[in-house]
Amino acid sequence: GRKSVAELAAFVSRSRIWKMRAAANYDFTSWRADIKTCLLQAGLHNKDQTFLLAESQITSEEILDDVSQLIDSAELVNLYQGSDIEAIAQACTPSCHERSLEPSSSSIFKTYISRVRTHLHFALVLDPSSQCFLARMRR
Repeated sequence: GRKSVAELAAFVSRSRIWKMRAAANYDFTSWRADIKTCLLQAGLHNKDQTFLLAESQITSEEILDDVSQLIDSAELVNLYQGSDIEAIAQACTPSCHERSLEPSSSSIFKTYISRVRTHLHFALVLDPSSQCFLARMRR
């Protein structure tokens, strides 16, 4: 159904498919680790990434809040640690030079966010007839 079509679209566009790991102990911290890895692949390596998120995998509304933020701005507050920021600076500084931008922390991060916006895609697999979907739309 919907999930297969989303996977086919990602495959046709040569995008790597990311999914939440099905585990009893999968929590918001696990989600943040998975999405950070996906974002770094998109932003550091310029590789198309499709994060496939099925309704049955949404274990907390915080996950949907993060997805909303990512769709809106391509960034999440307090996601990256020092080593991540160093990797971002190392990968995006040459792009700043190519675009005649001063490689400040601001322009480096804007370059990274621009790459993420270009290469990150979300496929939300939701059932419009479900009660959860209707409740979420009313919020």
